[in-house]
Amino acid sequence: VVVCSLHTVAFQTPSNMALRAKQIGRTMTFLRSIDANGYFLMGDLNIHYLAEDVVLGSNELLDCWSATHFGTGRDVDPGFTFDALGNRMIPRYIPGEVRRMRLDRIRCSEGTRFVPLRPCALWGHTPVDAARDTYLSDHYGLVIDLTAVSGGEFPRDASVRAILDANSQVDLEPY
Repeated sequence: VVVCSLHTVAFQTPSNMALRAKQIGRTMTFLRSIDANGYFLMGDLNIHYLAEDVVLGSNELLDCWSATHFGTGRDVDPGFTFDALGNRMIPRYIPGEVRRMRLDRIRCSEGTRFVPLRPCALWGHTPVDAARDTYLSDHYGLVIDLTAVSGGEFPRDASVRAILDANSQVDLEPY
């Protein structure tokens, strides 16, 4: 199993969106060159736009949050890891900030033999000092518990793929 932590270029611009796609694509090319049974790409991928979900499918990556929250019969929690409305530290350093985005992701390669024991969850999303509205970070972390299953596969749901494909067709959100 190969695990890669990546931090792609930030900021919400069409040119940075294209650069992030290139960075993720190059990383996946490298990861595929390693003989392994599965690949995990995680970190602050700075996925600012819904339309950037196309980067995932084009690299044969499953999104652990989407796979465990979106689709038929699921809670459809958006999983914002950057939440200026919930994390009061953000407006202190970016006055007027109100965006809510899923900048951080855990991705796994299609066909990996690991399956989730429970849905992907936010981590560090409660204040460490509530009186001062202080959090561990301006981003919330993600956690997913997995188990190896012989002959199993990380679940793929066609309705989840349809949601992500639809996201990739939306206009870029203004900032």
